[in-house]
Amino acid sequence: MSAGPARHGRRMNRIVNLIVRAKQTVKSVLPQWSLRALQRLLRPLRRPPRAVAYAYRPEDTVIADFAEFGSLPVSEIVACMRSFRHSVQDEWKKLGALNFEEASRIFYVRSRAYIFDLLSSNYNRKMVVEKLNRFGPSIIEVIRQHPGKRFLEFGGGLGVFCEIVAGFGKDVTYLDIPGRISEFAIWRFRKYRIPVRTIIVEPGRLDGLETYDIIYTDAVLEHMPPAEQQRAVKVLANHLLAGGILVLLIDLTGPTPDNPTHEVVDINDLHSTLDECGLRCQDGRGRFWSIWKRP
Repeated sequence: MSAGPARHGRRMNRIVNLIVRAKQTVKSVLPQWSLRALQRLLRPLRRPPRAVAYAYRPEDTVIADFAEFGSLPVSEIVACMRSFRHSVQDEWKKLGALNFEEASRIFYVRSRAYIFDLLSSNYNRKMVVEKLNRFGPSIIEVIRQHPGKRFLEFGGGLGVFCEIVAGFGKDVTYLDIPGRISEFAIWRFRKYRIPVRTIIVEPGRLDGLETYDIIYTDAVLEHMPPAEQQRAVKVLANHLLAGGILVLLIDLTGPTPDNPTHEVVDINDLHSTLDECGLRCQDGRGRFWSIWKRP
């Protein structure tokens, strides 16, 4: 990535942090409906910069793998990646669901277009590492250097980060819901003989989890209704071993006309829930990425 977009991304992150701190200040004096109105007014300032149109390169192995998996030409995949926002909007509207909770439980299982959203930000391992290092340089190193072996990715998506962590020598578990995305991830694990255990659960079901030294989730909670966001972070916190770490990355932009798949996330409420579960924030309180530890 060139220096210009990187600087723009850092400016947008600072704006998001300022917005979060402003919300903390006014929360005690404004009713909940006023906070939601304020979020809607500020949402355009929190939108990430538009990505440069994707162009395929030979090192983009995840794209090449999806071409093989789906029996599709790379050119068609690239075209779908460039237009995924419109395709996702169309699929969401066609659901005809009565509310966000109903739509979110159906959409990700059925969608044929949403995978191109994930491909656009996970097309090879190097770009995933660079993306996380831009967000928070300590994220990957905290995971790599943690003495614990048992790692869970909640909402593992295409499985690229699980692949990276498996390379650190961790015992990796991938968890996601049924659908085209998890099918592709499992296909890649088998193709490359990546030692990853997979757990496929129905939307809203988190029963029967084991305990882990490291739990990681990236851009998952904003796709859930608020009550389910709270329940998910409680479940994850309660399945963290003593000395373990929980790494949360959450897109705080909320729903927009061109992205109806997101819900509002009250990051301060979620972080307070983690406090109540006995975790201690190591870095990132009130921000879109954070690292938590169970003493």
